Amino acid sequence: MIQPRNLKRTKLRDLSLDDTVYCHLSGHIEVTEDFYLNSTLQLVELEMRQSRSRQMTANYAPLLTAFSILDQIGSCYADCALPAHPAGGSSIHRALYYFGGMPPLGDDVKAIYALRNGLVHDGSLTCETRSGDWYFFRYDHAMPLAIKQSVVAWDGTAEQVGPNVTTWINPRVFTDLVSTVIHNIRKCFHMRNSDLVVHPGKTDLLHKYILWDGIPDDHR
Repeated sequence: MIQPRNLKRTKLRDLSLDDTVYCHLSGHIEVTEDFYLNSTLQLVELEMRQSRSRQMTANYAPLLTAFSILDQIGSCYADCALPAHPAGGSSIHRALYYFGGMPPLGDDVKAIYALRNGLVHDGSLTCETRSGDWYFFRYDHAMPLAIKQSVVAWDGTAEQVGPNVTTWINPRVFTDLVSTVIHNIRKCFHMRNSDLVVHPGKTDLLHKYILWDGIPDDHR
């Protein structure tokens, strides 16, 4: 866990970049002299983990929130103790590489990104990538892996659909992986702070990823 900080004598506008990163990653509501601060990273992770246990929300919501977390982390942070991502990559590629321990150009990362595109763009469990690769995804809640590649590539036709062309996803194991990504970035911030590369400035972090509510004068 990240070591707690006392920011109650600091105004929001006077937070340093390091203080702002702390508020983003801490996992708790933080309090400055003038605001309550709540990180969207914490809120989205809570909704990801809660939605996967409810029958009415377990099909799409856990994965959609998981991808928003990876997008957020990959947009904001990198670990300079690792070689730079060889292809730059999308924010999801970078999050899984720097904090998820996955090979930067591996087949699993490519499939995960294809799943993200299918779900986010039109709520589909199929996807054709820009390079012309087709994916047919289905859930397997019993397998121990987050993702299992198809035996053979799918050609995008209904006639070929079957177990051999199916890329299997275990949503619970995958969302556990995303929580591990969050844990790893918090560990990097706490134990190897100088290795954590922060891409956005303080203002961008505050405006995009931290919600703030003013503290009434009689509560200060």
